[in-house]
Amino acid sequence: MTMQATATKIAATMNTELLNKVKDGFIEFANKNGINLAEMFPTRDDFATYIVSLTMKTLIDEGGYSVIEAFEMVHGEGAYSELASRIWHEVNDEAAA
Repeated sequence: MTMQATATKIAATMNTELLNKVKDGFIEFANKNGINLAEMFPTRDDFATYIVSLTMKTLIDEGGYSVIEAFEMVHGEGAYSELASRIWHEVNDEAAA
């Protein structure tokens, strides 16, 4: 396994651990406060999207990370650059057409 593959595997594990910690904390908070998450989030995807957003917001607001750093901590190293590049090319390819 290359160094980059190892780093990617570690980052993916860290992302899962981070998201699971935020998810577990959120569920615990909701349970303690009588909040019905099923009513708040009609689908699993809605819940997952919220947890990802909450994780990134917490990293930025509480951890002092930049948006890029938080995005990459959640989505993996290089994910922000890939997204930005894809959006840039889609916008410019459409404009050129």
